[in-house]
Amino acid sequence: MIRLAVGVFFITLPFLEVILLVKLWSSLGFLATLGLMILAGAVGAAVIAQQSGGAFRQALEAAGRGETPHAAVLDGMFLMLAGVFLLIPGLITDAMGLLLLVPPVRHWVARRTFESILRNAAFDAGNASEAPRDGHPRDPFGGAHRAPPGKGPVIEGEFQRLDEQPPRRNDNPAAH
Repeated sequence: MIRLAVGVFFITLPFLEVILLVKLWSSLGFLATLGLMILAGAVGAAVIAQQSGGAFRQALEAAGRGETPHAAVLDGMFLMLAGVFLLIPGLITDAMGLLLLVPPVRHWVARRTFESILRNAAFDAGNASEAPRDGHPRDPFGGAHRAPPGKGPVIEGEFQRLDEQPPRRNDNPAAH
């Protein structure tokens, strides 16, 4: 249900952005609206430029200390996403980008995303305790759920690799 809501939101987002930009334009004027959009884009570009190496550096430092760098990677990823949201013209995406620049909000979103990824990974690995409430296994492509490798029937047989040549025998007794 959440995926459907997110999908509908992103489909309607461009229309909502245009409506809000027209309302802002009518209240502030064209130049002020254009100036705000340029300012938001410049902030977004600055965030992306700053974070392009920062997240990688933080991940390397965490790995150097022997820690899993998932926190640094997620933090950098959401900072980059904030920059992208600020680059996209519109008030809703600018608000989402500004919210992701606030560390407690960004960490909350990152934590929720990481928990969701772990929950989905645990289910995909066959953990029955993480099954969906409706009891049906999730398949992102809508097909039947396949059992993990090694859980199906075993079919015994022999095979021969046709792309390999058998070793040559040297039947010349003088070569020994």
